[in-house]
Amino acid sequence: MTGNADDRLVIIDAPPTTVTRLSASAAEEGIVLRARGEDDDDPRSWIESSGAAAVIVSEPESIGSVQTWADRAGARLVVLTRSPPLAREGARRGVAVVPPSAQWQTIVEALAEAVSDRHVSPATAGRVTVVWGPTGAPGRSSIAAALAAEFAAAGRGVVLIDADTYGSSQAAALGLLDESAGIAAACRAAARGELDRDTIDRYLERVEPADGSVFWLLGGIVRAARWPELDEDSLANVVGACRDWADEVVIDVGFNLEQDEEIISDLLAPRRNAATLLAIRSASIVVAVAGAEPVSMMRFIRAHAGLVELAGAARIIPVVNRVRWNALGSGPAAQLDDALERLADISDPSLVPYDLRAVDRAFAERGTWRDVAPRSPLVYAIRRLAERIDPALRTQGRPEGRVAGGRDAADGHRGGDGRWWRRRARTHT
Repeated sequence: MTGNADDRLVIIDAPPTTVTRLSASAAEEGIVLRARGEDDDDPRSWIESSGAAAVIVSEPESIGSVQTWADRAGARLVVLTRSPPLAREGARRGVAVVPPSAQWQTIVEALAEAVSDRHVSPATAGRVTVVWGPTGAPGRSSIAAALAAEFAAAGRGVVLIDADTYGSSQAAALGLLDESAGIAAACRAAARGELDRDTIDRYLERVEPADGSVFWLLGGIVRAARWPELDEDSLANVVGACRDWADEVVIDVGFNLEQDEEIISDLLAPRRNAATLLAIRSASIVVAVAGAEPVSMMRFIRAHAGLVELAGAARIIPVVNRVRWNALGSGPAAQLDDALERLADISDPSLVPYDLRAVDRAFAERGTWRDVAPRSPLVYAIRRLAERIDPALRTQGRPEGRVAGGRDAADGHRGGDGRWWRRRARTHT
Protein backbone atom coordinates (compact mmCIF):
# COMPACT_ATOMS: atom_id res chain seq x y z
CA MET A 1 0.00 0.00 0.00
CA THR A 2 1.15 3.52 -0.63
CA GLY A 3 1.86 6.02 2.07
CA ASN A 4 -1.22 8.02 1.11
CA ALA A 5 -3.64 5.21 1.94
CA ASP A 6 -5.79 5.42 5.09
CA ASP A 7 -5.10 2.18 6.97
CA ARG A 8 -8.51 2.33 8.67
CA LEU A 9 -10.59 2.96 5.54
CA VAL A 10 -12.08 0.17 3.46
CA ILE A 11 -14.37 0.89 0.51
CA ILE A 12 -17.00 -1.57 -0.68
CA ASP A 13 -19.16 -1.98 -3.78
CA ALA A 14 -21.75 -4.60 -2.83
CA PRO A 15 -25.49 -5.02 -2.20
CA PRO A 16 -26.83 -2.97 0.76
CA THR A 17 -27.52 -6.07 2.85
CA THR A 18 -23.89 -7.15 2.55
CA VAL A 19 -22.65 -3.66 3.43
CA THR A 20 -24.88 -3.51 6.52
CA ARG A 21 -23.80 -6.95 7.71
CA LEU A 22 -20.08 -6.25 7.38
CA SER A 23 -20.11 -2.66 8.65
CA ALA A 24 -20.95 -3.57 12.24
CA SER A 25 -18.13 -6.11 12.50
CA ALA A 26 -15.64 -3.77 10.85
CA ALA A 27 -16.59 -0.95 13.22
CA GLU A 28 -15.79 -3.13 16.23
CA GLU A 29 -12.19 -3.19 14.98
CA GLY A 30 -12.09 0.52 14.29
CA ILE A 31 -12.41 0.08 10.51
CA VAL A 32 -14.49 2.54 8.51
CA LEU A 33 -16.42 0.71 5.79
CA ARG A 34 -17.52 3.20 3.10
CA ALA A 35 -20.02 1.99 0.50
CA ARG A 36 -20.15 3.23 -3.06
CA GLY A 37 -23.18 5.39 -3.64
CA GLU A 38 -25.24 6.24 -6.68
CA ASP A 39 -23.61 9.68 -6.94
CA ASP A 40 -20.05 8.39 -6.79
CA ASP A 41 -17.79 8.43 -9.83
CA ASP A 42 -17.39 5.50 -12.20
CA PRO A 43 -15.79 2.46 -10.50
CA ARG A 44 -12.30 3.22 -11.79
CA SER A 45 -12.23 6.81 -10.53
CA TRP A 46 -13.98 5.84 -7.30
CA ILE A 47 -11.32 3.25 -6.47
CA GLU A 48 -8.23 5.12 -7.66
CA SER A 49 -9.13 8.31 -5.77
CA SER A 50 -10.37 6.64 -2.59
CA GLY A 51 -7.18 6.57 -0.54
CA ALA A 52 -8.44 3.35 1.04
CA ALA A 53 -6.34 0.51 2.40
CA ALA A 54 -8.57 -2.15 0.87
CA VAL A 55 -11.32 -2.51 -1.72
CA ILE A 56 -14.19 -5.02 -1.50
CA VAL A 57 -16.08 -5.64 -4.74
CA SER A 58 -19.02 -8.00 -5.26
CA GLU A 59 -19.31 -10.02 -8.52
CA PRO A 60 -17.14 -7.83 -10.79
CA GLU A 61 -17.26 -8.35 -14.55
CA SER A 62 -13.45 -8.50 -14.68
CA ILE A 63 -11.11 -9.05 -11.75
CA GLY A 64 -8.21 -7.84 -13.87
CA SER A 65 -9.58 -4.32 -14.32
CA VAL A 66 -10.51 -3.92 -10.65
CA GLN A 67 -7.13 -5.27 -9.59
CA THR A 68 -5.36 -2.72 -11.80
CA TRP A 69 -7.37 0.14 -10.29
CA ALA A 70 -6.73 -1.12 -6.74
CA ASP A 71 -2.99 -1.42 -7.45
CA ARG A 72 -2.88 2.19 -8.64
CA ALA A 73 -4.65 3.26 -5.44
CA GLY A 74 -2.20 1.28 -3.32
CA ALA A 75 -5.07 -0.82 -1.98
CA ARG A 76 -5.56 -4.53 -1.46
CA LEU A 77 -8.50 -6.20 -3.21
CA VAL A 78 -11.16 -8.62 -1.97
CA VAL A 79 -13.70 -10.12 -4.37
CA LEU A 80 -17.04 -11.48 -3.18
CA THR A 81 -18.33 -14.05 -5.66
CA ARG A 82 -20.17 -17.34 -6.09
CA SER A 83 -18.78 -17.76 -9.61
CA PRO A 84 -16.24 -20.61 -10.00
CA PRO A 85 -14.61 -18.94 -13.05
CA LEU A 86 -14.10 -15.70 -11.10
CA ALA A 87 -12.75 -17.67 -8.15
CA ARG A 88 -10.22 -19.42 -10.41
CA GLU A 89 -9.24 -16.13 -11.99
CA GLY A 90 -8.76 -14.57 -8.57
CA ALA A 91 -6.60 -17.49 -7.45
CA ARG A 92 -4.40 -17.13 -10.53
CA ARG A 93 -4.01 -13.41 -9.88
CA GLY A 94 -3.32 -13.71 -6.16
CA VAL A 95 -6.53 -11.86 -5.27
CA ALA A 96 -8.45 -12.64 -2.08
CA VAL A 97 -11.73 -14.33 -3.10
CA VAL A 98 -14.48 -15.22 -0.62
CA PRO A 99 -18.19 -16.06 -0.93
CA PRO A 100 -20.72 -13.21 -0.57
CA SER A 101 -21.88 -14.65 2.74
CA ALA A 102 -18.39 -14.49 4.31
CA GLN A 103 -18.01 -12.87 7.71
CA TRP A 104 -15.68 -9.93 8.33
CA GLN A 105 -13.03 -12.09 9.99
CA THR A 106 -12.95 -14.38 6.93
CA ILE A 107 -12.31 -11.37 4.71
CA VAL A 108 -9.46 -10.19 6.95
CA GLU A 109 -7.87 -13.66 6.87
CA ALA A 110 -8.23 -13.87 3.09
CA LEU A 111 -6.45 -10.54 2.73
CA ALA A 112 -3.56 -11.81 4.80
CA GLU A 113 -3.20 -14.93 2.67
CA ALA A 114 -3.22 -13.10 -0.69
CA VAL A 115 0.51 -12.42 -0.72
CA SER A 116 0.97 -12.01 -4.47
CA ASP A 117 -0.90 -10.09 -7.14
CA ARG A 118 0.97 -11.54 -10.10
CA HIS A 119 -1.04 -13.63 -12.54
CA VAL A 120 2.01 -15.34 -13.98
CA SER A 121 5.55 -14.74 -12.77
CA PRO A 122 8.18 -13.63 -15.29
CA ALA A 123 9.96 -16.96 -14.86
CA THR A 124 6.81 -18.83 -15.85
CA ALA A 125 5.40 -16.61 -18.57
CA GLY A 126 2.57 -18.18 -20.51
CA ARG A 127 3.17 -20.69 -23.29
CA VAL A 128 2.46 -19.54 -26.85
CA THR A 129 0.67 -22.05 -29.08
CA VAL A 130 0.16 -20.94 -32.67
CA VAL A 131 -2.46 -22.65 -34.83
CA TRP A 132 -1.61 -22.44 -38.53
CA GLY A 133 -2.94 -24.09 -41.67
CA PRO A 134 -2.60 -23.57 -45.43
CA THR A 135 -5.09 -21.75 -47.62
CA GLY A 136 -8.46 -23.38 -48.13
CA ALA A 137 -9.99 -23.31 -44.61
CA PRO A 138 -8.64 -26.57 -43.14
CA GLY A 139 -10.17 -25.64 -39.77
CA ARG A 140 -7.38 -23.76 -37.99
CA SER A 141 -9.75 -21.24 -36.33
CA SER A 142 -12.01 -24.00 -35.02
CA ILE A 143 -9.04 -25.95 -33.70
CA ALA A 144 -7.64 -22.81 -32.03
CA ALA A 145 -10.94 -22.06 -30.26
CA ALA A 146 -11.33 -25.70 -29.22
CA LEU A 147 -7.81 -25.73 -27.72
CA ALA A 148 -8.50 -22.51 -25.82
CA ALA A 149 -11.67 -24.05 -24.38
CA GLU A 150 -9.80 -27.23 -23.46
CA PHE A 151 -7.06 -25.36 -21.62
CA ALA A 152 -9.67 -23.24 -19.82
CA ALA A 153 -11.57 -26.35 -18.74
CA ALA A 154 -8.33 -27.57 -17.14
CA GLY A 155 -8.22 -24.42 -15.02
CA ARG A 156 -5.63 -22.52 -17.02
CA GLY A 157 -5.70 -18.79 -17.65
CA VAL A 158 -6.14 -18.58 -21.42
CA VAL A 159 -6.02 -15.81 -24.00
CA LEU A 160 -7.06 -16.59 -27.57
CA ILE A 161 -5.64 -14.08 -30.06
CA ASP A 162 -7.23 -13.74 -33.49
CA ALA A 163 -4.26 -12.57 -35.59
CA ASP A 164 -5.58 -13.66 -38.99
CA THR A 165 -5.08 -10.64 -41.28
CA TYR A 166 -6.97 -12.27 -44.16
CA GLY A 167 -10.21 -13.30 -42.48
CA SER A 168 -10.64 -13.07 -38.70
CA SER A 169 -13.59 -15.07 -37.42
CA GLN A 170 -13.28 -15.91 -33.74
CA ALA A 171 -15.61 -13.25 -32.33
CA ALA A 172 -18.43 -14.17 -34.71
CA ALA A 173 -17.94 -17.91 -34.21
CA LEU A 174 -18.03 -17.53 -30.42
CA GLY A 175 -21.18 -15.41 -30.52
CA LEU A 176 -19.67 -12.14 -29.28
CA LEU A 177 -22.07 -9.49 -30.55
CA ASP A 178 -19.72 -6.59 -29.82
CA GLU A 179 -17.21 -7.56 -32.48
CA SER A 180 -14.47 -5.03 -31.71
CA ALA A 181 -10.95 -5.21 -33.10
CA GLY A 182 -9.26 -5.68 -29.73
CA ILE A 183 -5.98 -6.64 -31.33
CA ALA A 184 -5.82 -3.38 -33.29
CA ALA A 185 -6.57 -1.30 -30.19
CA ALA A 186 -3.94 -3.22 -28.20
CA CYS A 187 -1.37 -2.63 -30.94
CA ARG A 188 -2.11 1.09 -30.86
CA ALA A 189 -1.64 1.11 -27.09
CA ALA A 190 1.63 -0.80 -27.48
CA ALA A 191 2.87 1.73 -30.04
CA ARG A 192 2.23 4.48 -27.46
CA GLY A 193 4.10 2.52 -24.78
CA GLU A 194 0.91 2.08 -22.74
CA LEU A 195 0.49 -1.70 -22.86
CA ASP A 196 1.60 -4.22 -20.23
CA ARG A 197 0.18 -7.10 -18.20
CA ASP A 198 -1.83 -4.67 -16.07
CA THR A 199 -3.62 -3.02 -19.01
CA ILE A 200 -3.99 -5.80 -21.60
CA ASP A 201 -7.31 -6.92 -20.11
CA ARG A 202 -8.95 -3.69 -21.27
CA TYR A 203 -8.91 -5.13 -24.78
CA LEU A 204 -9.96 -8.70 -23.95
CA GLU A 205 -13.47 -10.10 -24.28
CA ARG A 206 -14.71 -12.69 -21.83
CA VAL A 207 -15.86 -16.06 -23.19
CA GLU A 208 -17.79 -18.33 -20.84
CA PRO A 209 -18.20 -21.93 -22.06
CA ALA A 210 -21.09 -23.97 -20.72
CA ASP A 211 -18.84 -25.99 -18.37
CA GLY A 212 -18.31 -22.96 -16.12
CA SER A 213 -14.78 -22.20 -17.25
CA VAL A 214 -13.67 -18.92 -18.81
CA PHE A 215 -11.15 -17.76 -21.36
CA TRP A 216 -10.44 -14.44 -23.01
CA LEU A 217 -10.47 -13.37 -26.64
CA LEU A 218 -8.37 -10.64 -28.21
CA GLY A 219 -10.61 -10.08 -31.21
CA GLY A 220 -9.24 -9.77 -34.73
CA ILE A 221 -9.59 -6.93 -37.20
CA VAL A 222 -13.20 -6.52 -38.31
CA ARG A 223 -12.29 -5.71 -41.92
CA ALA A 224 -9.35 -7.31 -43.70
CA ALA A 225 -8.32 -3.91 -45.07
CA ARG A 226 -7.25 -2.90 -41.56
CA TRP A 227 -4.25 -5.24 -41.59
CA PRO A 228 -1.68 -2.36 -41.61
CA GLU A 229 -2.71 -1.63 -38.00
CA LEU A 230 -0.97 -4.84 -36.88
CA ASP A 231 2.66 -3.83 -37.22
CA GLU A 232 5.27 -6.34 -36.10
CA ASP A 233 6.84 -4.42 -33.20
CA SER A 234 3.51 -3.54 -31.61
CA LEU A 235 2.18 -7.06 -32.04
CA ALA A 236 5.30 -8.45 -30.36
CA ASN A 237 4.51 -6.29 -27.33
CA VAL A 238 0.89 -7.46 -27.37
CA VAL A 239 1.94 -11.11 -27.36
CA GLY A 240 4.40 -10.40 -24.56
CA ALA A 241 1.72 -8.71 -22.44
CA CYS A 242 -0.62 -11.66 -22.98
CA ARG A 243 2.15 -14.09 -21.98
CA ASP A 244 2.65 -12.18 -18.73
CA TRP A 245 -1.11 -12.15 -18.09
CA ALA A 246 -2.10 -15.73 -18.95
CA ASP A 247 -0.88 -19.30 -18.58
CA GLU A 248 -1.72 -20.22 -22.16
CA VAL A 249 -1.72 -17.94 -25.21
CA VAL A 250 -3.33 -19.50 -28.29
CA ILE A 251 -2.88 -17.54 -31.54
CA ASP A 252 -5.02 -18.11 -34.62
CA VAL A 253 -3.00 -16.91 -37.63
CA GLY A 254 -3.45 -16.53 -41.38
CA PHE A 255 -2.34 -19.02 -43.98
CA ASN A 256 0.32 -17.01 -45.83
CA LEU A 257 3.96 -17.65 -44.93
CA GLU A 258 5.52 -15.54 -47.67
CA GLN A 259 8.44 -13.45 -46.43
CA ASP A 260 9.38 -11.57 -49.62
CA GLU A 261 6.70 -8.87 -49.55
CA GLU A 262 9.39 -6.20 -49.64
CA ILE A 263 10.03 -7.11 -53.27
CA ILE A 264 6.67 -5.68 -54.28
CA SER A 265 6.24 -2.93 -51.69
CA ASP A 266 7.97 -0.12 -49.87
CA LEU A 267 10.78 -1.47 -47.71
CA LEU A 268 9.50 0.51 -44.71
CA ALA A 269 5.81 -0.30 -45.20
CA PRO A 270 3.91 -2.74 -42.97
CA ARG A 271 3.75 -6.34 -44.12
CA ARG A 272 0.41 -8.12 -44.28
CA ASN A 273 1.99 -11.42 -43.26
CA ALA A 274 3.95 -9.86 -40.38
CA ALA A 275 1.38 -11.00 -37.79
CA THR A 276 1.59 -14.62 -38.90
CA LEU A 277 5.38 -14.63 -39.18
CA LEU A 278 5.86 -12.93 -35.81
CA ALA A 279 3.45 -15.30 -34.06
CA ILE A 280 5.16 -18.42 -35.44
CA ARG A 281 8.63 -17.11 -34.52
CA SER A 282 7.34 -16.41 -31.00
CA ALA A 283 5.74 -19.81 -30.52
CA SER A 284 6.71 -22.65 -28.25
CA ILE A 285 4.29 -24.94 -30.08
CA VAL A 286 2.96 -24.71 -33.64
CA VAL A 287 -0.16 -26.75 -34.36
CA ALA A 288 -0.12 -27.26 -38.13
CA VAL A 289 -3.60 -28.11 -39.44
CA ALA A 290 -4.40 -29.89 -42.69
CA GLY A 291 -7.78 -30.98 -43.96
CA ALA A 292 -8.16 -34.68 -44.70
CA GLU A 293 -9.25 -33.93 -48.27
CA PRO A 294 -6.61 -34.59 -50.99
CA VAL A 295 -6.41 -30.94 -52.11
CA SER A 296 -5.96 -29.67 -48.55
CA MET A 297 -3.33 -32.33 -47.85
CA MET A 298 -1.30 -31.32 -50.90
CA ARG A 299 -1.45 -27.65 -49.92
CA PHE A 300 -0.27 -28.58 -46.45
CA ILE A 301 2.61 -30.70 -47.72
CA ARG A 302 3.81 -27.96 -50.09
CA ALA A 303 3.80 -25.33 -47.34
CA HIS A 304 5.22 -27.50 -44.58
CA ALA A 305 8.90 -27.04 -45.44
CA GLY A 306 8.52 -23.27 -45.20
CA LEU A 307 6.79 -23.66 -41.85
CA VAL A 308 9.62 -25.78 -40.48
CA GLU A 309 12.18 -23.18 -41.53
CA LEU A 310 10.15 -20.34 -40.01
CA ALA A 311 9.31 -22.09 -36.72
CA GLY A 312 12.95 -22.64 -35.76
CA ALA A 313 13.16 -24.42 -32.39
CA ALA A 314 9.38 -24.48 -31.85
CA ARG A 315 7.81 -27.94 -31.71
CA ILE A 316 5.47 -28.58 -34.63
CA ILE A 317 2.47 -30.86 -34.05
CA PRO A 318 0.78 -31.92 -37.30
CA VAL A 319 -3.00 -32.25 -37.20
CA VAL A 320 -5.28 -33.74 -39.84
CA ASN A 321 -8.78 -32.36 -39.45
CA ARG A 322 -12.15 -33.68 -40.68
CA VAL A 323 -11.09 -37.32 -40.92
CA ARG A 324 -13.91 -39.56 -42.26
CA TRP A 325 -13.44 -43.32 -42.34
CA ASN A 326 -16.31 -43.77 -44.83
CA ALA A 327 -14.58 -41.38 -47.27
CA LEU A 328 -11.03 -42.71 -46.93
CA GLY A 329 -11.88 -46.36 -46.62
CA SER A 330 -10.56 -48.86 -44.11
CA GLY A 331 -7.85 -47.64 -41.77
CA PRO A 332 -7.62 -43.92 -42.57
CA ALA A 333 -5.09 -43.35 -39.77
CA ALA A 334 -2.56 -45.66 -41.40
CA GLN A 335 -3.26 -44.18 -44.84
CA LEU A 336 -2.71 -40.62 -43.63
CA ASP A 337 0.40 -41.60 -41.70
CA ASP A 338 1.91 -43.27 -44.74
CA ALA A 339 1.08 -40.40 -47.09
CA LEU A 340 2.49 -37.70 -44.83
CA GLU A 341 5.66 -39.63 -44.04
CA ARG A 342 6.29 -40.60 -47.65
CA LEU A 343 5.63 -37.17 -49.17
CA ALA A 344 6.82 -34.77 -46.47
CA ASP A 345 8.66 -36.79 -43.79
CA ILE A 346 5.89 -35.94 -41.31
CA SER A 347 5.11 -38.56 -38.68
CA ASP A 348 2.56 -39.11 -35.92
CA PRO A 349 -0.16 -36.60 -36.86
CA SER A 350 -3.05 -36.01 -34.50
CA LEU A 351 -6.30 -36.98 -36.20
CA VAL A 352 -9.49 -35.01 -35.60
CA PRO A 353 -12.68 -36.78 -36.77
CA TYR A 354 -15.41 -35.15 -38.81
CA ASP A 355 -18.46 -34.75 -36.57
CA LEU A 356 -20.75 -32.63 -38.73
CA ARG A 357 -23.56 -32.59 -36.19
CA ALA A 358 -21.30 -31.15 -33.45
CA VAL A 359 -19.78 -28.59 -35.81
CA ASP A 360 -23.19 -27.43 -37.05
CA ARG A 361 -24.53 -27.11 -33.51
CA ALA A 362 -21.49 -25.10 -32.44
CA PHE A 363 -22.02 -22.63 -35.29
CA ALA A 364 -25.76 -22.43 -34.69
CA GLU A 365 -25.43 -21.91 -30.94
CA ARG A 366 -22.28 -19.76 -31.15
CA GLY A 367 -20.43 -22.03 -28.75
CA THR A 368 -17.44 -24.33 -28.55
CA TRP A 369 -17.44 -28.00 -29.43
CA ARG A 370 -17.20 -28.81 -25.71
CA ASP A 371 -20.38 -26.78 -25.10
CA VAL A 372 -22.61 -28.49 -27.62
CA ALA A 373 -21.23 -32.03 -27.78
CA PRO A 374 -19.07 -32.85 -24.73
CA ARG A 375 -19.24 -36.60 -25.48
CA SER A 376 -18.30 -36.29 -29.14
CA PRO A 377 -15.15 -38.04 -30.41
CA LEU A 378 -14.28 -34.64 -31.84
CA VAL A 379 -13.92 -33.26 -28.31
CA TYR A 380 -11.97 -36.33 -27.25
CA ALA A 381 -9.51 -35.77 -30.11
CA ILE A 382 -8.98 -32.13 -29.08
CA ARG A 383 -8.36 -33.32 -25.54
CA ARG A 384 -5.67 -35.67 -26.87
CA LEU A 385 -4.14 -32.82 -28.84
CA ALA A 386 -4.04 -30.63 -25.72
CA GLU A 387 -2.31 -33.47 -23.90
CA ARG A 388 0.35 -33.59 -26.61
CA ILE A 389 0.96 -29.90 -26.02
CA ASP A 390 1.03 -30.33 -22.24
CA PRO A 391 1.34 -33.91 -20.94
CA ALA A 392 0.41 -32.70 -17.43
CA LEU A 393 -3.20 -32.57 -18.60
CA ARG A 394 -3.30 -36.38 -18.70
CA THR A 395 -3.62 -36.47 -14.92
CA GLN A 396 -6.65 -34.17 -14.87
CA GLY A 397 -9.28 -36.53 -16.31
CA ARG A 398 -10.62 -36.94 -19.84
CA PRO A 399 -13.97 -36.29 -21.46
CA GLU A 400 -15.90 -39.27 -22.70
CA GLY A 401 -15.28 -39.18 -26.42
CA ARG A 402 -16.46 -42.51 -27.82
CA VAL A 403 -19.40 -42.90 -30.10
CA ALA A 404 -22.10 -45.47 -29.58
CA GLY A 405 -20.79 -49.01 -29.48
CA GLY A 406 -17.21 -47.87 -28.86
CA ARG A 407 -16.41 -47.56 -32.58
CA ASP A 408 -13.66 -45.20 -33.47
CA ALA A 409 -14.94 -42.16 -35.38
CA ALA A 410 -11.96 -41.95 -37.69
CA ASP A 411 -10.80 -45.49 -38.16
CA GLY A 412 -13.85 -47.62 -37.49
CA HIS A 413 -12.04 -49.80 -34.94
CA ARG A 414 -12.11 -50.29 -31.22
CA GLY A 415 -9.23 -48.51 -29.48
CA GLY A 416 -7.76 -51.17 -27.22
CA ASP A 417 -4.83 -48.93 -26.29
CA GLY A 418 -7.11 -46.16 -24.98
CA ARG A 419 -6.85 -44.06 -28.13
CA TRP A 420 -9.87 -43.22 -30.28
CA TRP A 421 -8.12 -44.70 -33.28
CA ARG A 422 -6.02 -47.83 -33.47
CA ARG A 423 -2.67 -46.89 -34.89
CA ARG A 424 -0.57 -49.33 -36.88
CA ALA A 425 2.42 -50.32 -34.78
CA ARG A 426 5.64 -49.00 -36.13
CA THR A 427 8.88 -47.47 -35.01
CA HIS A 428 10.12 -44.07 -36.17
CA THR A 429 13.80 -43.42 -36.30
